[in-house]
Amino acid sequence: MTVLLPENVSGFAVDDALIDDFGVYVELPAFRALVFTLASGDEEVDALVDALEVVVTREIANAAGNPPRVQLVTEIWPPVFGDVCGISQRDAFFAPAEIVPAERAAGRVSADTLCPYPPDIPVVAPSAALTGTGEEELSRKA
Repeated sequence: MTVLLPENVSGFAVDDALIDDFGVYVELPAFRALVFTLASGDEEVDALVDALEVVVTREIANAAGNPPRVQLVTEIWPPVFGDVCGISQRDAFFAPAEIVPAERAAGRVSADTLCPYPPDIPVVAPSAALTGTGEEELSRKA
């Protein structure tokens, strides 16, 4: 998930507040953006979005002067290839694996993270069940 921040809110300040107040660590904090790697369920994602709303709203209120009207913008990329398979990401990562073309990946379990570039944000995590539906989506994003 990529979060674009308003011009008067520092990604580094939001990162510090998320750690201090919610125990949430940002994958890549930047000057005006935050990048998260999501491999959790809906409840964890909802909790993250709630925490972001609290922290960013507070940072906007604390900004000097009259902050411009802004909107928290998020883009959530769920794993495009399906659900997690019941094994841990660690076990999937260290399991015996082979590289196969995307068109032959249906019915298999991902052993690694897949990150199309740009924007180089993970769309498949280890232990994700690969289905035929994600091939076109991953090709489009790549």
